[in-house]
Amino acid sequence: MKLNQDLIRDILLTTEEQITYSKILIINWDKKENQKLNLLTPYTSDEIFYHLQQACKSNLIEAKFNEDFISVLDLTPKGHSYLENIRNDNNWIKIKSIANNLGTKSLDAMIQISSNVITELIKSHFNF
Repeated sequence: MKLNQDLIRDILLTTEEQITYSKILIINWDKKENQKLNLLTPYTSDEIFYHLQQACKSNLIEAKFNEDFISVLDLTPKGHSYLENIRNDNNWIKIKSIANNLGTKSLDAMIQISSNVITELIKSHFNF
């Protein structure tokens, strides 16, 4: 399965929106159970579960995987940092455009590109 960067972003946004200190996010294999998760409704259960696995393996989220559902416990510090870099729609469009121009869509590359885009925005703000 190809990695869908928009789905990774939607997973991070949903995780941040749904989780509190005392509440975890349960994502069920049965898509009907996930209807309250608006950002995830366009995707199949296979896509969601695969991308949750990739986000976990990339240390963006903490999660526990079961046969019928995934318990998403929290964003990691790396996940919070990446999400802050890609939250703004204009930044996200720019980051994806740079990745397309470079011919890379790996998660590591996207994280690095997002960091560089934000660094350049900071520099331009202070006229460096």
